[in-house]
Amino acid sequence: MRSCGGSPVTSPRFFSARRGSTDDVRAAAAWIRQRWRPPTLAAIGWSNSGTIVCNALAEQASKTGEARLDAACCLAAPLDMPLSSRNFERPWHRNVYDRSIGGG
Repeated sequence: MRSCGGSPVTSPRFFSARRGSTDDVRAAAAWIRQRWRPPTLAAIGWSNSGTIVCNALAEQASKTGEARLDAACCLAAPLDMPLSSRNFERPWHRNVYDRSIGGG
């Protein structure tokens, strides 16, 4: 994930499960289709990446081309991001996740 933990920021955009990051899914799908030419292509997302995969599927309804997914599996995806974000503000979650995800 872009700029999470100790990973360097290598692009002009930070990570966002709610908005953005779906172009990464489309870029990967297009690259896989061009490189290996699979008959079908599926994506699997867990937690925040599950939300990103769900968003990519929703967006592809209006898109065509090699970047499309044929199937997907999204597990433990926080579908209500504002509610999930508020949950992370609770003391226990803030202490655990802020330290491990934010690196501090």
